[in-house]
Amino acid sequence: MRLAASVTHVARAPTRIRHRATSSIMANGVGVGVVDAHVHVWPSENEHDYPSKDKVPPCPGAYADLIEAMDATGVRGAMIVQPINLGFDHAYVQKAMEAHPGRFVGMCLANPAAGERGVSDLKALLAPNGAFRGVRFNPGLWPEGERMDGAVGRAMFRVCAEAEPPAVVGFMCFHGLHLHLDQIRALCLAEPSVPVLIDHFGFCKGMDDPNFAELLRLGHDFPQVHVKASAHFRVTTCDNSTAAQLKALLDVYGSSRIIWGSDYPFVTMEDGGYVGAVNILKDQVGDDEELLTELRGGNFAKLFPGAIEQA
Repeated sequence: MRLAASVTHVARAPTRIRHRATSSIMANGVGVGVVDAHVHVWPSENEHDYPSKDKVPPCPGAYADLIEAMDATGVRGAMIVQPINLGFDHAYVQKAMEAHPGRFVGMCLANPAAGERGVSDLKALLAPNGAFRGVRFNPGLWPEGERMDGAVGRAMFRVCAEAEPPAVVGFMCFHGLHLHLDQIRALCLAEPSVPVLIDHFGFCKGMDDPNFAELLRLGHDFPQVHVKASAHFRVTTCDNSTAAQLKALLDVYGSSRIIWGSDYPFVTMEDGGYVGAVNILKDQVGDDEELLTELRGGNFAKLFPGAIEQA
């Protein structure tokens, strides 16, 4: 396979970082339980005037339904990522967080096309004691000819660095990690204190995807970079292909920089639904309960300290 040849140039993290002592995990706040690091919520057509048909959600996504699904599967908390169909109107996500304090934390959506106003809007959303603790960078929202590591993107990264604790930046590289890798690297170099989350296995489809080796190199070169083992259905190429990807990620990122997420409610339209998404890592890591605890809540608690309350 192509990956086998390319990965030989990536240094492996020492095995010892993959399994921490339980006392160390608890000291870092893992007691929140299972946390879903990637969900979306949105109102129905009856509740919200969507500007066009392509913005109408493909399935129900009310936050009340999400809470019901979480309660049924033992998920304590979740990070709501602002959905693209709501644009930069964060009111519904804010309403969800206000309705369920301690169970939701928000990741807002950067508005680079607004220039300096987009930077000031981000600063307001990440205000101290606010419910938004992260920001999503969607490369497709940058105006044509501008780059994420341009003046606006760097100013937004500075806002994240100045937050207390530093706000987490999530990258959604839907059309391919290779298209944006140099920009992500430049931003990481500019603001090494800003934690970074790469969504959905970097959208790398299987072990043979050349971008997967680049995702491993990114983790080797930048300790601030974390990966979401999320939305498995978006990247799977064959039975259990994401299990092989997870193992390779653990070899390079270690157990402390990988975080589970479901991509609710999109996952409800897939075989297995939300229950399957909650249980998939349990199937993939086997009997390693300590590792499972880290991936499904412990690492999130360390990256977003105090964001989710213990039950």
